[in-house]
Amino acid sequence: MNAFTMIEPANDSAPAIGTACDTPGGGLAYVVAVKPAENATYTLFGGPSPMARDRFTLTIASEAGHVSEISENIAAPMIQRARFVAPISEAEAAELWERAKAKQAETRRNFAAEREAHAKAVDQAKDELQRMAPPWAESAIIAELHQDDCDSMTDYFNARTLRTVVIGWSKHGRDLFPEMRKFAATFAETADLATAPASAEHREKYSMGAGNYLKSGSRYCSGWAVKKSPLKGLSFAGLEFSEDARAWADMTGKLAPTVNEPEATPTPAACGRFTLSQHTHSKKGFQMWIASLPGRVDRAEYDRLNTAARELGGWYSRPWAGTPGGFAFKVEAKALAFVAANGGEG
Repeated sequence: MNAFTMIEPANDSAPAIGTACDTPGGGLAYVVAVKPAENATYTLFGGPSPMARDRFTLTIASEAGHVSEISENIAAPMIQRARFVAPISEAEAAELWERAKAKQAETRRNFAAEREAHAKAVDQAKDELQRMAPPWAESAIIAELHQDDCDSMTDYFNARTLRTVVIGWSKHGRDLFPEMRKFAATFAETADLATAPASAEHREKYSMGAGNYLKSGSRYCSGWAVKKSPLKGLSFAGLEFSEDARAWADMTGKLAPTVNEPEATPTPAACGRFTLSQHTHSKKGFQMWIASLPGRVDRAEYDRLNTAARELGGWYSRPWAGTPGGFAFKVEAKALAFVAANGGEG
């Protein structure tokens, strides 16, 4: 006879409702419903033969809220392990089934709520990252707090990331250790890495490696690490920003509007012979005030105005990308002083 010959069990009776089952997780469950199998299926190495016919489908439930449907052949070893546990009545089994279904529904609602909250937190982190990052930034310098999660008994190696903090911005994607050290010095928790020995510079840009990063110790040990990350990979819940990383957004006023509130466009103000307007430098991101003239002036007058602007810390800015040309200042008070001293209204 072939080892996989299908043998029909001699006993056609199903386990009684209320029969105890010892689940694989170690919990105790009971048979709460029995129905004939809808399809002609077989269980490999289940029941009295290597391939036994599934005649019944059992519903088992536990107080923990687990409800599952399995064949009597799969349930057979579970029932065998719990053979010394007294069965419960059909009424008690029905009540257990209702409690288990209610708890299962509650678990599913909680899971859906957690998933929705997580998705909302990710969206908020994405919006905050967009507000924080300068328009010229391609990457961010981040600091990660790692916790050793290795288990030598099971040959398991891992380090959990407890915190991720953006400590700086970068215009390129190259992993430069001098740049990592520079920004590490601006964050109190990683300040020691700015002067760490060369052994703290880890170069692991290979398969299964951790990339290039700055850290005192191996990739799996506890402690802070500094690395570079593309902006598109930083939209996750719990992302933090250091004071220096926030400084650019604070300086340009990007933090003033709410997420859903559009930024107001400053309206140019007429100041005598000048028009004074506020703009953001497209490359360096700072705010500046530009005093524009309605037309061209002769060379002597331009030189005089240019000298007066430089004495106040200003410069002449050519028109570009919708920004008017004129004498630019980083401080509004100096722009007003320049206007007032050169034929305008302060």
